[in-house]
Amino acid sequence: MDQQQRIGLVIGIQGFLRGVFSNQDNVREFPGFKNANAFFEGRSPLKIMAQGDLISLNETYRRIEQIHCGVIIAG
Repeated sequence: MDQQQRIGLVIGIQGFLRGVFSNQDNVREFPGFKNANAFFEGRSPLKIMAQGDLISLNETYRRIEQIHCGVIIAG
C-alpha cells in the first residue's frame, strides 16, 4: 500500500510539472533545482523526496500541486 501511494505521488508530481512547463527540459530538471519557497528553504524538491519518508514526499507533492494551480506561497 505504501509503495502504491509513493508511485501515485511521483506520477502526480510529473503530471503537475507537465502542466506547468511546456519545455520538457524544465519538466525533467525542475525536481533537481533549488527552490526558494518557504517549504523548500533553498533545497530542491528531489532533496526533500530523497529523505525517504512518505510525509516529505506528500508535502513536496502538495507544494508542486500549488505551483501547478497558480498558488504562490509567500515565505
